[in-house]
Amino acid sequence: MTFGIGFAIAAFANSLAIKADDAASSKLTLTPTFDDRERFERRTNKGFSDAVADNRSDLFSRIRPGVKFKVNNLTGQVVYQYSHDLGWFHNGNNSTENSDLLLANVNIPEGDGKITVGRQRLNIGSLRMLEESNWNNISTTWDGVRFQGPEGDIFAASLGTNGKEDREARLTGFDVDSRYGKTLAFFQHENLAGSRLDLYSFDQYLTGKVGGLGFSIEGMAQLGTWGAKDVQAFASSVKVTRNFSSKFSATVEGDIASGGSNAHRTNQFTNFFGGHHAFDGASDNQGLSNVKEVNLVLNYQTSKTLKSSLGWYNFSLYDPTGGWINKNDTVNKSGSTSLIDATGGKGSSVGQEVDFDTSWTFRKHSTLTVGVADFIPGNYLKAFTGSGASKQSYWFFAQMVVKL
Repeated sequence: MTFGIGFAIAAFANSLAIKADDAASSKLTLTPTFDDRERFERRTNKGFSDAVADNRSDLFSRIRPGVKFKVNNLTGQVVYQYSHDLGWFHNGNNSTENSDLLLANVNIPEGDGKITVGRQRLNIGSLRMLEESNWNNISTTWDGVRFQGPEGDIFAASLGTNGKEDREARLTGFDVDSRYGKTLAFFQHENLAGSRLDLYSFDQYLTGKVGGLGFSIEGMAQLGTWGAKDVQAFASSVKVTRNFSSKFSATVEGDIASGGSNAHRTNQFTNFFGGHHAFDGASDNQGLSNVKEVNLVLNYQTSKTLKSSLGWYNFSLYDPTGGWINKNDTVNKSGSTSLIDATGGKGSSVGQEVDFDTSWTFRKHSTLTVGVADFIPGNYLKAFTGSGASKQSYWFFAQMVVKL
């Protein structure tokens, strides 16, 4: 049992002991929770070539039974998670599973805010830098302490669940609200593949309205060291939304994130614990690193229970020598070939993606969602696969979620 979980249980037990001598004021309320998600995915031509046998299907299952509790002014929750992935590949099948404690925490009132101790989620700001990544079959939670007040919060935690049991990470930071928006800063320490990472990340996020347009502006910077190299990286995002009616809206967004490196410095922006699936295309081929991106997303709410979205994304490399980076901050591959050209001679036009999904909520607690993505390779990818052999990559999913 991790330190954070042990701390949470100890704090909870201590709070009960303090109140034990006043039975009249002690009242325990338990509320069960349940979350079941089943998703089928089919992906073809991930390597953008028929010469690469990489078509695959997956059936992802995830069950989260839990309980919320309240004792006087203390609240908290305990949630168990079981996840399973059954995969069908060109050369065989695969089955993986994970069983873990997703959440175990206590919330203690403190002034106008609260202190959360134990295993918990960290969803902060725009979610670009810190987000639980709930789309993944195993989302990210943290073991630690967090104070949330009217004007922001402060936290210190180590990685709890992430789907990679051998990974260790520690975060310490704060998030402050002001007239200038949200200011997030945190220090991240890890040992990755034998290299020490000490990274300071900064994020300024501002939202507002001008006339009939809503907007958001975000600037991010990173400094530190990764192994023997210094880190100097940045990313930024500008988004404009227009609501044409109560049912229809359109959003235009432009993103940029640095990339590339030399013998002494890396300029690759890393986003290990930030959001991707809702930002950089549903196929998850693109991460917030070494990229220049423009996208247009149309949202239509047919009724209270039915909504759809259509998105177009255009991706190019910030540094043509830095490689095409995915949501896991690693270089994409076509078969065994890493899609990186150290000479920069293959250009920077990665490609375009078109997404569509529709979601229907029925029986109050059940939601069915289906979607498809088409990734159209640009000249950069065609230079690896050959223009005549280059193929579009398709991704399809159907998902059912039941929550109680």
